[in-house]
Amino acid sequence: MFQPTSILGMGAAILLALPTPASTDAQFVISISGALRMTATGSAEYGALPATAEVPAAFSITLGAQSESGALVLMQRVGAMPLAGRYAVSEWSGQEGAAFSAIFVAGSPAEPIGVFRGESGTVTITATRPGRIEGKFRIEARGFLAAAPDREDVKVTLDGTFVAMGNHTVAIVHQISPDIPL
Repeated sequence: MFQPTSILGMGAAILLALPTPASTDAQFVISISGALRMTATGSAEYGALPATAEVPAAFSITLGAQSESGALVLMQRVGAMPLAGRYAVSEWSGQEGAAFSAIFVAGSPAEPIGVFRGESGTVTITATRPGRIEGKFRIEARGFLAAAPDREDVKVTLDGTFVAMGNHTVAIVHQISPDIPL
């Protein structure tokens, strides 16, 4: 079960806490279809997330942390930048593996209109180089709209592309904990 109120608040809090990358090369476009029909665009970044008491270490690609139209967070439990290739999307299991989990928040971090969790699909990493990762994705997601938080079976499809730049906070975390893979 989603626990809509806590998921909506947690999603907004995560997105508000993430810094916006300085590079204008970092960008994404998502076409959303299904229960919502819209397009989201904005900046994109990636980085290693250190382990906490609640969440294991992970690699994250964040699209639109401060976007007014929507944001997508892709996480992989591997912890290091993935190699070019095609990766499955599945629900977050907390177990180490190559599959990506996905959470999409429609609307702005301050006023989200819905939250959706990826159930299936693919993320294709098309190119990587120091400080940059590029790719595309198609994700089938299920969740709820803020206007009807008790209805958790709302479906959307996310199709998009991204060019993400390394997050400067990752370098700081790595200086503190050099065992975190970048």
